[in-house]
Amino acid sequence: MGKRILFKLQRLNLSLAQMFGSRSAVVLWGLPILFGSCLIASESFAFSDTEESPKPTTEVSTRANVGSSATVDPGILVVKPVVEVDGTRDILLSDLVEARGVSAAVVEAIRDVRLSDAPKRSESRYFTSEDLSQTLRVSLRQVMQKNGEIPRFRIPSRVVVTRKALKIKTEDVKKAILDQFRNQCAECEFEFTTFNMPLLPKFISSDQTWSVRVRAELPRGSFTYPLELHSNAKDQASESIENLRAAEPAPTEAKLYWVSGQVVIRRKGAVASRAANIGERLRAEDFVLKLHDVTFATDSPATGAEIANSVLARAISAGEL
Repeated sequence: MGKRILFKLQRLNLSLAQMFGSRSAVVLWGLPILFGSCLIASESFAFSDTEESPKPTTEVSTRANVGSSATVDPGILVVKPVVEVDGTRDILLSDLVEARGVSAAVVEAIRDVRLSDAPKRSESRYFTSEDLSQTLRVSLRQVMQKNGEIPRFRIPSRVVVTRKALKIKTEDVKKAILDQFRNQCAECEFEFTTFNMPLLPKFISSDQTWSVRVRAELPRGSFTYPLELHSNAKDQASESIENLRAAEPAPTEAKLYWVSGQVVIRRKGAVASRAANIGERLRAEDFVLKLHDVTFATDSPATGAEIANSVLARAISAGEL
């Protein structure tokens, strides 16, 4: 087909040369040659399409499967980009790695591999992907040789390890205060109308503890209570892991901060359901129990057991406490 088209183009070129002269013929003679080359290349390309195309290759990590030719997903070890440690021990490889679908032998191989000492307060430790990749390969070398298991790695370019901070939440402090209130009055209900947390340090080490103490009597409206932040005195003097592991317990020091606010206290009390005259004996249906604001009360409201079968010393009206 290409030869027939090329022949027709040559005849057209001769006709054009007779009409426009020999100079145009020189230029036009190149057209069939160029077009013919394109036709030949097109025919060659069409022929090559009939050949089988190469299949893309995929990198697969397999675990040796004795007695079977099927491949098994070897799992993956994912290194977390940011890690928090409590600072009471060294940083281990297992602190940084999340194992997904790997065997127990792989998990055991990386569990106790030490990377460095723990960061001090407000400090960080940094690890590169090259260092962690090399550490993983060395740690898993025996597992790879013995079981043929080659897990995949997913490692960020840099890993940051910081010391875990103690977070004192407002809700936790409220609960600690309410628990002590309820120990003093189990029948009462408490509602904070305002609650002000102190300005705490930006970083509080996870090995510190806190506590809040209330007074022996319930507050009348407003309150101010100390929040104590306890820290290990030896840990303040020295951050070394060896000192933290000393057999004798270190003394503790407390820093005081102040929690303030206002609270409303309510308690159930008997309320007359009808008017009654002096000297009348009350029955159970003559009163109901309702919550009353007793925040500033000097005495407790009467209960149902205290009023039942009692004789009135004065007249009362409906709704009177």
